[in-house]
Amino acid sequence: MDPYQTPETDLQTTTTRPFKPISGLLLGLCIYLILGQLLSVVLTYGYGLALGLDITNVTFMTALAGHPFYLALDLVLSSALLFYAGRVIGKRTPGQELRYAAVLTAILLVLNLLMFYYTDTFSVYPVWYSTLIILITLTMIPLGARNSAPRP
Repeated sequence: MDPYQTPETDLQTTTTRPFKPISGLLLGLCIYLILGQLLSVVLTYGYGLALGLDITNVTFMTALAGHPFYLALDLVLSSALLFYAGRVIGKRTPGQELRYAAVLTAILLVLNLLMFYYTDTFSVYPVWYSTLIILITLTMIPLGARNSAPRP
């Protein structure tokens, strides 16, 4: 060891994240579709039980559509899931986080609109709830992707 030579350090090396847009899109879709459905079922049945509704009858779900606290809680959980999906896509697409977040947003927006069209969501849920679901989809995924970008 030479006392007059500076020691070697690896502080200046940077690690790059792998660029995997397909896996990011698939994981983002799975997070929202699968994990979202699981949380929705748990929230729906848990809230129905807390209100003392008969959960063996499927019509209790339409009764929950009139409860603003249930709808607000569903919006908060949907926001968190969409933000997390945006972070996942952002972590897998370094340098192009917002581009792929826009792709995931477009896919989920089309899926949400198809769900609204082919189910009776517009007639069961209030208009403000359906509008906020669309707005949350448009904002939370890019926000999560932007938040996943490394800071300079």
